[in-house]
Amino acid sequence: MTSFDLRSYLCRFPEVCEWKFGRRLDFAKLEKEFELLRTGRRRLTGRDVAKIFKRDRIPFVQYWQQP
Repeated sequence: MTSFDLRSYLCRFPEVCEWKFGRRLDFAKLEKEFELLRTGRRRLTGRDVAKIFKRDRIPFVQYWQQP
């Protein structure tokens, strides 16, 4: 059985995003902003979800339906 090694494509992700969406994504900035959630020091709120779905943060909103 063949496997798909997603990690091998990680280095190309910024380049693909720039080609597809016209900019590189700053995931480090998002991770820092949501660190309290990631570490369990704060609970997810509706305001957090709304932040994630802003077009200036990530371009994936055209593929994901906001809850």
